[in-house]
This record gives sequence, structure tokens and C-alpha cells, in this order.
Amino acid sequence: EWSQLGYFNDVNVGGISYIEEEIPENKDQLRAHIETLGVLPTYRRLGVASKLLEYVFDNCKENEKIKQVYVQVQSNNESAVNLFKKNGFEVKEQDQNVNILVKNL
Repeated sequence: EWSQLGYFNDVNVGGISYIEEEIPENKDQLRAHIETLGVLPTYRRLGVASKLLEYVFDNCKENEKIKQVYVQVQSNNESAVNLFKKNGFEVKEQDQNVNILVKNL
């Protein structure tokens, strides 16, 4: 498991964590499964979450077996869905409760 804290003017304002797991469709490849991404409300829309995602992307590129980044988001959390789309994710599956978004590396 990997994690990173996000800072704004030397204040811890958020964090991200992910695990590496096999891609179900291709067991020879791995994906980074984002388990947690959060930023304090006062510091949202300042680019902190995008920087935390950038950390994950950069970290994953160091392992050539990691081919994608994967996240599950509640369907009613439009701001989170938009954040991930803005950072290159595409909706792979969705139902009334959850959107599954994937970014291929």
C-alpha cells in the first residue's frame, strides 16, 4: 500500500492511498486501486487532489507492470467523478450506486 499527504502552504490538507492489484482481465498486469482520496473542504478546487493523483501516476510509471489506475466513486458524488475525468479517467462501469473509473497508463 502506498500513501501520500497533500500540503498547502505547509499545512496538511489531504491525502491519497492506493494498493497494487492484478487486473482481473489480465493477471500478468497490475493496476493501482485508489482506496482513499480526500482534501479538506476549505482547500478544494485549488489543485491539491490533482497533485495527489499526479503522485500516483508518477509512482506507477516506475513499475512497468502497472498498466492502469482504478477507482470506485459513489454515483452521486459528481465533483469526484468530474475530478477523475479531468485527470484522464474514463467511466468503465456504472450503476445507481457506484461509478468505476479507469485511467490507462
